[in-house]
Amino acid sequence: MPQWLAYLTAWLEGATSDSDAMWKELVTRYVRLASRWHVLDAEDWRRLDYAVRAVCLKEAMRHTQDEKTLRVCKHVLDLCDQEAQGERVDAKTWSDAAWSADALESGALFVVSKAPFDVLAKRTMGVASTAWAASSRGSGAASRTASRAAYRAAYSVEDKNAIDRIIAVILDTIEQSVSQKT
Repeated sequence: MPQWLAYLTAWLEGATSDSDAMWKELVTRYVRLASRWHVLDAEDWRRLDYAVRAVCLKEAMRHTQDEKTLRVCKHVLDLCDQEAQGERVDAKTWSDAAWSADALESGALFVVSKAPFDVLAKRTMGVASTAWAASSRGSGAASRTASRAAYRAAYSVEDKNAIDRIIAVILDTIEQSVSQKT
C-alpha cells in the first residue's frame, strides 16, 4: 500500500455517513479490495493517486457555479487525468496550476471574511481549496495530497451524500485498476 493510500484510508474510515450499515459495508468492501490489490505495481499506484484526486475534484466541482473557479478546477482536473492515463506533466505546469488554485482560494477566503454567512463564497473557497490540494506536489505533500483533496471536497460542500459518493467512486476506481490486472 502506498503512503498516499494509508493517509486516505484513515480519512475513509472516519468519513462515512453516520449509518453503521454504511460503515460496515465500506470496511467489508475495503478489506476485500485490499486482499486483491497486490497485483498493482508502483506505476499503477502512481496513476491511481491522480485518479483519486480527480474523483475528489469532480465531486467538489458539482457544488459551485462560479466560472472562474470551474475554469481553474477544470485545468487541474485535466492535469490529474493526464497523469492518471500515464502521461507525465512537468513540474512547472503543476506549480502554475497550484498557484492559480491558491490565488482563487485566497480571493474566496477574503469574501468569506467579509461575509461569513455567504454560502456560495464558502463553497467556492472549498472547491478552490480542493483544486489546490489536488495540484499540490511539494516536498512531503505528495503522500497526503489525495486524502487532503478528499477531505476538502467532502467537507467544503457540507453534504454527507457527497462524502459517500467520493468514497464509493474511490473504491470503484481502485477496483477497476485491480480488475484490469487480473
